Amino acid sequence: MRVRLRELSWTSTVQCRRNKRVSELSVLGGALSWAISLVLLRPLTLRHAPFQIAAVRIMAPATIFLLVVTASGRWNEVADMSLSTVAAILGAAVLGVGAGEVLVISAVPRIGPSRAYALASSYPLFAALLAITLFGETLTVSAGVGALMTVTGAAMLSIEPSPKPGFDFYRQWGFRASMGAALALLAAMLFALDLNLLTFALAEVSPEILNAVRMPVATLGLHTAALVTGKRFALGSLGRRDSVIALGSGVIALVLGGYLFLVGIQQLGAARGGALSATAPVFVLILSMIFLRERPGYPAIAGLLSSVIGVGLITIG
Repeated sequence: MRVRLRELSWTSTVQCRRNKRVSELSVLGGALSWAISLVLLRPLTLRHAPFQIAAVRIMAPATIFLLVVTASGRWNEVADMSLSTVAAILGAAVLGVGAGEVLVISAVPRIGPSRAYALASSYPLFAALLAITLFGETLTVSAGVGALMTVTGAAMLSIEPSPKPGFDFYRQWGFRASMGAALALLAAMLFALDLNLLTFALAEVSPEILNAVRMPVATLGLHTAALVTGKRFALGSLGRRDSVIALGSGVIALVLGGYLFLVGIQQLGAARGGALSATAPVFVLILSMIFLRERPGYPAIAGLLSSVIGVGLITIG
């Protein structure tokens, strides 16, 4: 009997570790998806207003999640949600997919995708503080050091942005760059609140149900803001080619990336999951070097190494 119990205990431990690794890979996959999406949006940020880009970008994800829930006949799960979960989802829609995304998009033409995403990815520090103080989450010493190294590495990626020929505003830190940094840091604070609200809601509902509510609400808000600020519908203001790019970016970031991230934090929690997602600037840096011909300085390279070591500590912690 004791041998049987030991076997069951060992099997359970192995399964938990396997689930943890899958969750960690899921969060990292989400971070990569966000990075690809942001690099795709870079040319659009030089031609269109943030609200117009964000409004078109979210249309495909909202439609896809509505179709998924409708096809699976799961609207009863939406009707059965508690008021606290509904409030958390609505808050996440406004703070994360709404205001946070718009702020990051606004920062990109001012300081570039690598720096904007690096600064915005400091949100895990704020998220971890909220998760530990409000929701009672815990971190091991190894995971805590890893989280700090990952976020610090992300911040270092914002130092000495690589100047691209023809873009003089990369070379000096003026008012335009300062505004971009402020917008990215404000986005980080909103993302931290968003992450903890999502973690709270995921205790009751699945990621697809959550997104079937969150995405349409955010879509309605962003299109209203785009219409008020631009005096025309967002889809018509971008043009056919840029609308396709924005829609594709939304599918990559908010359908694939968002789903992978939500699946991951269901087990990892806001503190650990948020720290792993801070690897997104690493992916942005690599993609920007390849496709935008950005050249990182030594601090950015050190930040890259710090993030890699940090991820290793988080996964073993």
